[in-house]
Amino acid sequence: MQQTQQISDTVPDFKIIEHYLQVPVINIIQSKKLPDSNSIGLLARVDPHPNLIRKTFSLLRASTSSWLLSMKLKRQGYEIEGKFGVYPNIELPVTIYELNSPAELYCNSQVLPALPGNLNGWGRRMIMRLARCHPSVAGIVLIARKK
Repeated sequence: MQQTQQISDTVPDFKIIEHYLQVPVINIIQSKKLPDSNSIGLLARVDPHPNLIRKTFSLLRASTSSWLLSMKLKRQGYEIEGKFGVYPNIELPVTIYELNSPAELYCNSQVLPALPGNLNGWGRRMIMRLARCHPSVAGIVLIARKK
């Protein structure tokens, strides 16, 4: 446990995501200015709070803001390369997978927590349909490149 804690203390926020996606990543909630780069990654974090309602609203906000931002970037001359889900946390992700792809289907069935067959699972499936991603993601990364 201490070793994991030491690693997470020394790893900067987005370095692992930037390494795997090969683009600079910024948090869309905190940053108002886009970096001067041909390709950028825009991260919409999901609040890891244990309160289900708060986490659900955070997931829906992340999904909606990434969709609205993609529309805005398209009007500004950017091409959207893809949207990626990050699980289980931003600092030390286990998996980074492309949304709306076979990779998402695989991660939903093999990597991410299974959705139970009861009322709780039904509610999570509804959240999943509204947010268009698994309710356990820690964030959504939107990759955009200048045309």
